[in-house]
Amino acid sequence: MPEFQGTGKRVIVATAKSASEVTAGSWYHGFGCKGCDTQFAVFDDRSSGKSPAKMSGDGHIRVTCPHCGEEHVYETAEIQNFKAGK
Repeated sequence: MPEFQGTGKRVIVATAKSASEVTAGSWYHGFGCKGCDTQFAVFDDRSSGKSPAKMSGDGHIRVTCPHCGEEHVYETAEIQNFKAGK
């Protein structure tokens, strides 16, 4: 697994869900894009919003926003859970 800018912290490369993979009314874990400020889903939230995502360690997640196409690196603490809209 690659390191993040020589810090020794690990980077997980993830793929955001496309619009066709997101169902209105379902719960997801994802991020607010640092480029376009649009929320996007990465993982299903099987707790239906009852529990935050649990990630161990202080690594990072690299993911490309499906809305604007920009790739950014997020800290695990930045993961949000949300219910998809229409």
